[in-house]
Amino acid sequence: YDESNSNVKFVLEERKASKLTGTQAKKAGERPVYALELTHGGKAIPSIGSGSVSVTLPYALGKDETAEGLAILIVSDDGTGRNIKCTYNARSRTVNFSTKNFGVFVIAYDADHIWNNPFTDVKETDWCYDAVRYVNQKGLFSGTTATTFSPNLATTRAMLVTVLYRLDGQPAVTGSSKFSDMSAGQYYTNAVIWATENGIVSGYGNGMFDPDALLSREQMATILYNYAKYKQYDVSKVRGLDVFTGKDTVAPYAVRAMQWAYANEIINGSSATTLSPKGTATRAQVAAILMRFDEKVKMPAGAASK
Repeated sequence: YDESNSNVKFVLEERKASKLTGTQAKKAGERPVYALELTHGGKAIPSIGSGSVSVTLPYALGKDETAEGLAILIVSDDGTGRNIKCTYNARSRTVNFSTKNFGVFVIAYDADHIWNNPFTDVKETDWCYDAVRYVNQKGLFSGTTATTFSPNLATTRAMLVTVLYRLDGQPAVTGSSKFSDMSAGQYYTNAVIWATENGIVSGYGNGMFDPDALLSREQMATILYNYAKYKQYDVSKVRGLDVFTGKDTVAPYAVRAMQWAYANEIINGSSATTLSPKGTATRAQVAAILMRFDEKVKMPAGAASK
């Protein structure tokens, strides 16, 4: 739409329960609710294609609340919600977050969101802290020991498949592995069986899966893309890779997946102009990618999924 058009209207206001749907009001409970709306010519714009809007909302922490327990919840008309990462400014008593989507936002609080960091090699000042907290709280990644996460350790094919298996609730599997280099009883055995049965991952075409092979960025994009299709998420959004040097080095099987991952900001270039599709990913990088996948692709909790 034309942003210079005088018919463009942006509104941020506190929203009373009487203006919410019944399911939205139930979801919000007694928590503060705000509406963030963008209209053009009287027609609601649900989201913007690129960039984001920075939002600041007033909020004073309750007596027994901590900043780490705060979350922003965007709630659809049917009451399903999705968490958006936020920060809290104690001096100004405000909650801050960024969003591409517009609608109803709840300032939520969840004591279970508070994380007692067990890892001595992940500090609160590290770029990956929020991502490590996310995957650890979700039970997707455990530490390499009781006190270490090993954020710089390269990720293997078996590791990623196991994480997605956990994300899917570790459903029961039948049958056995078709790969000659896999034995029963490994930590990844059921995950690989589940992933191959559902078209999420395949072997190398020679009867081998190579579970300990380091995961390349293009392999990671492909596995996530296949998982999104398995879950029946919308995977129609893609973006060309022309801005990157080395785009022609992407394996043919991975082109669509890389275009999808780039369009949804799940996997970016290793630099502004370098794609590095054959490059490997560390545990910290995979944690961040999984967190972005949840924020940008995964359906809100309660929505229809396979």
